[in-house]
Amino acid sequence: MPIVYLSFIGEHCDGCLTSIENALYTLGVEQFTYDFTHAHAKVIFNRDQVELDQIMQAISHLGFEPNIVDLIEYNEDFGVE
Repeated sequence: MPIVYLSFIGEHCDGCLTSIENALYTLGVEQFTYDFTHAHAKVIFNRDQVELDQIMQAISHLGFEPNIVDLIEYNEDFGVE
């Protein structure tokens, strides 16, 4: 499953993060965690359930600007690609 690390322009409180988290879980992401130290989210998703473009659009529709910090493609059979 791919792992994407995102930062958000316009996010300034826990309520903002809760809105983003709820929207992404509604889409079908596997896991959402936020690292306050590095100010970015880790999102694990299954491409059979949701595409990265859908994740980015859902965040944008909430009024935040998502930025990709890092994207790791992970193949469960072979590890990191």
